[in-house]
Amino acid sequence: MAKVSQEIRNFLSTHVNPEKGLARIPKSLAFISPGDVLVFSYPGERRVQEYKIVLVVSNKLGDGIFSSSRNNRLLSCYRIDLAPIQIVDIVLSKLYKNRRLCTYTRIKASLSKILGGNAYRTYNISKVNDLQEILLNA
Repeated sequence: MAKVSQEIRNFLSTHVNPEKGLARIPKSLAFISPGDVLVFSYPGERRVQEYKIVLVVSNKLGDGIFSSSRNNRLLSCYRIDLAPIQIVDIVLSKLYKNRRLCTYTRIKASLSKILGGNAYRTYNISKVNDLQEILLNA
């Protein structure tokens, strides 16, 4: 069973639109776009499944999902669940569903300063479980 941290619980209770909530989506580029906010479980330390909340960004190799040199399909994103809620609010007010601005080359310097240098991550899509899009309050 996946571990749900207190940060994840706080984020979901504060930001999720209660009428729309979460939408389960397939692990496909057709359903994942830059600017989307996703929650999923992923193997963490000692292979324990942990939930992550991320903001999807495009990079020079693809729009949210790209193929690595080892032929793995990777999700390109910033982890936002570890940042303070006030910071997340500012980031999401500018970038949520904003496909044009959510490119790694445009926002890497500013988001790395705001969210921390290790906030940018790639996740192997084949290891992602329980993938859901978070439908935020507008």
